[in-house]
Amino acid sequence: GVRVLINVGWDESLLLPSGEEEGESKNALQNLPSPSEVDVILITDSTLSSLGGLPLYLSSAASIPRIYGTFPTVKMGQMTLYDHHASLSLDGKDPGYTLSSVDELFSPSRFTTLRYSQTLTLFSSSSPDKAEA
Repeated sequence: GVRVLINVGWDESLLLPSGEEEGESKNALQNLPSPSEVDVILITDSTLSSLGGLPLYLSSAASIPRIYGTFPTVKMGQMTLYDHHASLSLDGKDPGYTLSSVDELFSPSRFTTLRYSQTLTLFSSSSPDKAEA
């Protein structure tokens, strides 16, 4: 079947070094499958809780799965990540990603825009007759 990851959100744990917080193994992204185990990422809205962890999640990926979202999600999501980067940087924190990595992430070669209520047929990356949706 097709392996779909819905949203890659951000929370404060993404700023903590490994083992700094009691009960935290490292951060929230550790609980997600690796990008190589995912066929498609679906982003449902432009909030940090839906896409804020995307640059960190994909930063060390050898191959990046196709990312889908609506046009407003793509445009506002890019601005949300710009704003988040600026906010963390002004507070003296390292966001863990650059603005150019955000631009690359939201480029048409990585991010496919969908219409509201659009039907999309997906194929598994392991399927011999894989087609681009």
